[in-house]
Amino acid sequence: MVMTALASLYRIYHRTVRCRVLLDDGSILPPKSYRSGREIYALSETDAIALGALVFGRDFVALVAEGRDGDLATTVLKALDCRVVRGSSLRGGVRGLRGLLTVLDESAGPAGIVVDGPVGPVGQAKPGSIFLSKYTERPICGIAAAASHAFVFRHSWSRIYVPLPFSTVVVACGDPVEVPTDSNFQDRDELARQLSQRLALLRSRAQLELERPTTLPSGPT
Repeated sequence: MVMTALASLYRIYHRTVRCRVLLDDGSILPPKSYRSGREIYALSETDAIALGALVFGRDFVALVAEGRDGDLATTVLKALDCRVVRGSSLRGGVRGLRGLLTVLDESAGPAGIVVDGPVGPVGQAKPGSIFLSKYTERPICGIAAAASHAFVFRHSWSRIYVPLPFSTVVVACGDPVEVPTDSNFQDRDELARQLSQRLALLRSRAQLELERPTTLPSGPT
């Protein structure tokens, strides 16, 4: 009952947040103009709620970590009509990844995976997204966000935050990266390290763009 009420409130709140998308080449787009396909979007749990404007209406499938932070992210994602599979690199990890593989076999839309759950460290990618990319032959896109005003859950390990109503959110999307199908465990760990670096860079770019004068009319999305 409580989660259903929260989901309904989030749908209303979601329309008050102004969002723009920053691409790797510096282009700025409104969320509705951003084109996605079969990519796997890799994100930190910190940004899971802020990314709502981008996932809405995209037949998104998401793997979300177990735990209280994951419960909150799941409520938000389901409110945006996403399909959610629960699991992580620790609790329920193999089950979660297998469940996501099964769902993705039946989906032509994008997928999202929280790469640093369920206990962090924040922004440190686990290898699950690399595994998923390899076996689905879908490219990985790093994605991060920054909000002009937000409520931060400071006692949460991830410091997950909710952009305040009528705030501005910048979503930075990286270019797709292919994971070789012949990659091994050593390659997987190195690719996860590189992904962590990309996420940090994308978050910095989102914050810098947020501090620049708006170059694109951005009404509620």
